[in-house]
Amino acid sequence: VNNAPTHFGRISFSIQRSAQDELSAKIQLKGKRKPGQMILHCRIPETGKTFTIIESKGAEAQISEDKITLMPQSNSISVIIKLSDNV
Repeated sequence: VNNAPTHFGRISFSIQRSAQDELSAKIQLKGKRKPGQMILHCRIPETGKTFTIIESKGAEAQISEDKITLMPQSNSISVIIKLSDNV
């Protein structure tokens, strides 16, 4: 998604899944104001998978079930999430 209008200004983002069961999200905030938090919903078709944050740049990140809550600290955010079997 490129330059989508929001209350806080324009946003661009991409989400990709690699073959190694990782999700990579990149977000660019283009407004003058940053939201206090953003929620990224990650619905994975395989049952029994859980998420772990491997790396977060530009935002504090927390996971709750299939939601990743991001608290932006910069206008450029990247998050890498590992999918693993729920044991």
